[in-house]
Amino acid sequence: VHHVFKLEQIEYEKEGVNWAKIAFKDNEDILNLLARGKLSIISLIDEETIYPQGTDETLCNKLTQHHGKNAHYISSTRQGGKQLMFGVKHFAGPVPYDCTNFLEKNRDTFSNDLKAVLSKSENRLIKTIFPIELLNLDDQKRKPSLANQFRKSLETLLAALRKCEPFFIRCIKPNEFKAVHNFDRERVVQQLRYSGMMETINIRKLGYPIRHNFNEFVHRYAAIAPAIEKLHKISEERGDRGNQRALAAKICEIALAGQDYQIGKTKVFLKDEHDMMLEQVRQKLIADRILALQKAVRRYYAERQFERAKKLARWLQQTWTCYAERKAYCEMRHGFRRLQAVYDMQHIDVKKQFYVETLPKLQLLCKGALARRHAKFRPQAIKILQEKGLQYLAWRDVRRHQIRAMKMEELENFRYEEEQRLTPELGPEKAREAAEAAYQERLANLEEEIHEQERQDIANAREKRAGRSGKDYDENGDLEGSTKKERLKRELDPFKSDVQRHNFEKFAAKYFQHGNDASFSDKEIAKSLLNLKSPVDQQAAEALFEIIMRFMGDKDDVETPRSTEKKDDKELKRLDSQYEIMIPVLYPLIAHQLEIKLEEQDDPHERKKKRSIRAKALDRIRAMRKKSVYFEERLKRDNPFREDRALTSLEKVQMISMLGIIRPRLRDEIFCQLCKQLTDHPAKRDKKSKNSEKMEQRQRS
Repeated sequence: VHHVFKLEQIEYEKEGVNWAKIAFKDNEDILNLLARGKLSIISLIDEETIYPQGTDETLCNKLTQHHGKNAHYISSTRQGGKQLMFGVKHFAGPVPYDCTNFLEKNRDTFSNDLKAVLSKSENRLIKTIFPIELLNLDDQKRKPSLANQFRKSLETLLAALRKCEPFFIRCIKPNEFKAVHNFDRERVVQQLRYSGMMETINIRKLGYPIRHNFNEFVHRYAAIAPAIEKLHKISEERGDRGNQRALAAKICEIALAGQDYQIGKTKVFLKDEHDMMLEQVRQKLIADRILALQKAVRRYYAERQFERAKKLARWLQQTWTCYAERKAYCEMRHGFRRLQAVYDMQHIDVKKQFYVETLPKLQLLCKGALARRHAKFRPQAIKILQEKGLQYLAWRDVRRHQIRAMKMEELENFRYEEEQRLTPELGPEKAREAAEAAYQERLANLEEEIHEQERQDIANAREKRAGRSGKDYDENGDLEGSTKKERLKRELDPFKSDVQRHNFEKFAAKYFQHGNDASFSDKEIAKSLLNLKSPVDQQAAEALFEIIMRFMGDKDDVETPRSTEKKDDKELKRLDSQYEIMIPVLYPLIAHQLEIKLEEQDDPHERKKKRSIRAKALDRIRAMRKKSVYFEERLKRDNPFREDRALTSLEKVQMISMLGIIRPRLRDEIFCQLCKQLTDHPAKRDKKSKNSEKMEQRQRS
């Protein structure tokens, strides 16, 4: 309480506020009675404890002798000649004390035998509670009494309170049972009184409990005086707050004339009733302004509703006028249509009579023409059906050899990977033998796998045809009812993607190897862009990059001298060089194509000439097929995919596309190489620079 009063006094003196002394209840005398001085209650208890003849009765007599006249001391009494009592009027109320065994408890003796037992205990908990220092039996120094310890603790606490500025958080229990929804008013008031909260509230209430700094006070209550409110807004816009004290004083003069308030150096000090008066005035002004605002808003909504009603009435008038005019027009149009219908009916009757007479003759003529046309085109249709059958057989052979080439490539890759895996464990020779054994074992089942794949392809084709035949198609090949926009949407739906998320530069930085990037390169690559496991694919990728550079003009093509060979030999050599690396797939297709061309020739001389070409081509194909047996040995010596002769643009495109068809694993590599060479190509930069120069010349002109 004294500390709170001192803080209030410092606050008032700091602000230069006139204040009167406040009377409050202090507990300084009670502390002096209990612990301060040589004749305090605690000192007399210690003194009586020292004397061997001291008893509880002598203690009570001595306390009554020295403090009997103290207003805070209650004299000792005897109840039944056995129990001795004395009391102290504390800050919170009187408290009685029983003197029985006071001196014995104050000595706080502990038997040496018990100390010896506890010191020899092996229990961890007992060793923690009673450390060795407390159980030292050789320590002959007299132990201080409990009263002496309490006095020292109290003196230490008071000294600490004087040195600092304490702040307390008062915890109030609503009831003794810690139960919810139970508020004991008497218990709460008792706690507030014992903690000194009542005195603290009284001290604040007798002074000026409501305090505002000038800026907050003016900002909150400037609405009371319109002139001050305008000055406050102007000062806020300018950022000038030097006149806030004068504005606050002016507000107090207007609203609190003749009341007890104080204007400090930085704050305004008010009573509770003053704050209530200001709030009431402020609330009234706010209510008036809210009412005016509501009136304005209601007026705005009423005007807007009136304008809407006005527009709606005009619209209704226009709509009704249009309806009446439209109705008259429709009646007139209906009459003219009936007149037209009568005229058309007569005209149609005339046409009908003409058609009835001429159509039977026309039908006879059409039937004859159709019969003659059918007889003329029947051999051609049979020929087309035969060609389709041959095409299917050629496709079946090509597909079979594609599957065989793919399976053989998988077996070669399996043998290579198996050999690489077993080399650290078994050595090169044994690893090669084990890989060869596994290769032969899987090679024995190759034909069965090829036939199974063919059966699966036929089944898939049948399912596809069956699913397509169950739908109704219009004459354009699309589903009935579908528009051009819907068909375009269906075509583009699978290709919807976020281009920014799939940037080629990000893809190259993540997946390209051997230091390759996403930009254009005028040098050949040493390794493939992507990670290709098969050495055959790696060599093909290197050759592809060279062909792409030659096709785009980034590398000069190979010059070959003019040849004097015949046209047929040139064609055969072109077939030899172009399809040599694709023998397992393309040789049956070449044979079928040559046979079909020979059947189509009508001239015997030309047919004989083509047959000689066919014989040469078949001999060359058989020779190339024999070479394909040693295809893997050739890979170890050089790169068979490279072309050292000059190629046309069509041949380059054909080689790139055919390698992508034969080896599906190279398709991503081909796409990445094309994107790399198109990114930042010098031709694009030159075109941009030329366009910019043209634009500059146009601007100058």
